[in-house]
Amino acid sequence: MGNMKTGFFTSLPLALVLFACGGSGANGNGRPTVGPAEVPWTAGAWTQPVPTWGSTTRVTIPYPLSTISLPDLGAFGAHEGGHPEGLDHVWLYNSTDNQVKSWADGTVTEIDVYSDQTMLTIDYGNGLIGKHMSVQTASVSVGQKVKAGDVVAVGIPGSLNNEFQLMDENRGDGIKTDVNGFSYVSPIDYLQKDQQAELIALYEAQVVAPFFTLGEQVNAGKPWEPYLTNQTLIHHQNRGMLVGEWVLGNRQWSTPDPLYFDILTINAVTNAFGQFSKFNCSDYNLSDPKSKGIVSGNFASGPQEGQVTFTYDGSATPNWYGLFSIDESGARAIMKLEWSAQGFPVAISSSAAVYYERLPVYVGRDAELLGVLP
Repeated sequence: MGNMKTGFFTSLPLALVLFACGGSGANGNGRPTVGPAEVPWTAGAWTQPVPTWGSTTRVTIPYPLSTISLPDLGAFGAHEGGHPEGLDHVWLYNSTDNQVKSWADGTVTEIDVYSDQTMLTIDYGNGLIGKHMSVQTASVSVGQKVKAGDVVAVGIPGSLNNEFQLMDENRGDGIKTDVNGFSYVSPIDYLQKDQQAELIALYEAQVVAPFFTLGEQVNAGKPWEPYLTNQTLIHHQNRGMLVGEWVLGNRQWSTPDPLYFDILTINAVTNAFGQFSKFNCSDYNLSDPKSKGIVSGNFASGPQEGQVTFTYDGSATPNWYGLFSIDESGARAIMKLEWSAQGFPVAISSSAAVYYERLPVYVGRDAELLGVLP
């Protein structure tokens, strides 16, 4: 069956090429996406260089870095928390106040008010656009010009007070924006060089040296995704392997399935901090009373080809015994997975979960394309 392979996974090589679809045509603003769909990945680097065709505008974290809790930093691309599909933004906790400030000079272009939060968008020029997510109220209005460091919103008390997303209209690699088709990019990659260097030094001192070098995680920091900018899409460079971001394609996401999760990310990594075999999974509709929530843990190969076990964090024995196959004969890889809490299935049945390799789009949009979300 073409490139059909079963039961094979190994450690992740670090020198990889980031994969994404697209990279040509025009975005919703009529501007061409200049950059190609694939950008060489700099292995072992805390941040990634901005390609020459990327925006020349740079941003600044608008707080003293000493006030940022770096063990709680949600790094770009990391598959963690409520984002097993990978973060397309960053989390920052500022310990001094709850004011949300602009990362650069720009013009407020959009303010979206929802029942539980507000989001505001600022155009910094040269194709670079920032979005402040999950704020309580905006302190500015659409069309208003702001300077770097200006207060633009009030954060939600007791929550992330700086959840920040950056988009570059000049690029066509990585995860694409929902409508316009240009790229979500790591804000850390676009920092002014002096502040970027300061942040890396503090991160190495407060997170890497005391925790990662011992193979330990700390709060949001994970030694298997240790960088300030991590790879989001991970199956394309791991063909024939279980490793990847997988979206459930044969169950509806509106109501959680009693057995299988809507999003399943499996990651095998060998790096300077150790060897890790991790999984992270979640239902899409976490507010549903039937939701299984967000689960993470370790996976391991079984005694026979195609067998795999999944053990939740804190569990002494496997929670699921799985049998899987991967078909890569089509445009996107398809994984069939049958699992049971009692033992390894003897065969993959018609009731097995069918997972698809994630496309480089917002995961909800991917589910819509698969017909599992309205």
